[in-house]
Amino acid sequence: LLESIARYSNRAVEPVVAQKSQILGIIVEFHGFRRSMRAAEKEYQTDLPDLGNLEQLYEMGNESIDAGAQPVVRAVWYLITYALDQGASDIHLEPKRDEALVRMRIDGILHTVHRLPRLVYPALVSRVKTLARLDIAERRRPQDGRFKTAHGETEVEMRVSTVPVAFGEKVVVRVFDPGVLTQDIERLGLFPRELAMFRGMLANRSGMMLVVGPTGSGKTTTLYSALHHVHSPRINVVTLEDPIENVHPAFNQIAMQPRIGLTFGTSLRTVLRQDPDVIMV
Repeated sequence: LLESIARYSNRAVEPVVAQKSQILGIIVEFHGFRRSMRAAEKEYQTDLPDLGNLEQLYEMGNESIDAGAQPVVRAVWYLITYALDQGASDIHLEPKRDEALVRMRIDGILHTVHRLPRLVYPALVSRVKTLARLDIAERRRPQDGRFKTAHGETEVEMRVSTVPVAFGEKVVVRVFDPGVLTQDIERLGLFPRELAMFRGMLANRSGMMLVVGPTGSGKTTTLYSALHHVHSPRINVVTLEDPIENVHPAFNQIAMQPRIGLTFGTSLRTVLRQDPDVIMV
């Protein structure tokens, strides 16, 4: 059977073991998204503007598909659900000359999960911008917003960032799942020796710890998990964030507001007079 599938599909077949519910879930999410894209493409067939030069780039606004179209709404829902099920930290929507890509960062690596018709891409972007309460008519300037969605019994925050690129607007949706951001340090994936060192650092009553790494490497997850590990009713935990990644009832979290002079520098001086035990910047 595997040889026949490989011969007819002209692709290598690798057998894996999975539960029936997982297989059905992937089928619904993957093919449901494809069906939504095909339906949107058929419903809004029209001549596309030439994107050969940037002068015509921002004239696409008049040709965009209605973001409220049902297939597009379903497509965005499929994307978000798939990203949450796969544990993705970021969703990238990227316009190209002849198509658009949907990529997701899973375990620190970007994977291309869908290739979209260029025709429906503006509507997909408009739908995401609508959810994040961004100005869908503004395509020339970067915008930032956020929205929340439910995944099971967990409320997940999505942070949206848009930026104009050569062939349209690029959108990145960062996924902030509280269940992932705040977890036991044993689940961070550290080797036993590194975990013991990390525990020792967190047990110190004084000192400074630097958490560094590239995008998607787990800096935020490591910091929140460390704070979750050390916090107790006996200590005062203060965080300085821009913006607040995840609201935690046990922390005193301060969001930076440079417009009114609330910066990291001024906040740090103030926090030092607030009798802190732990400060996270």
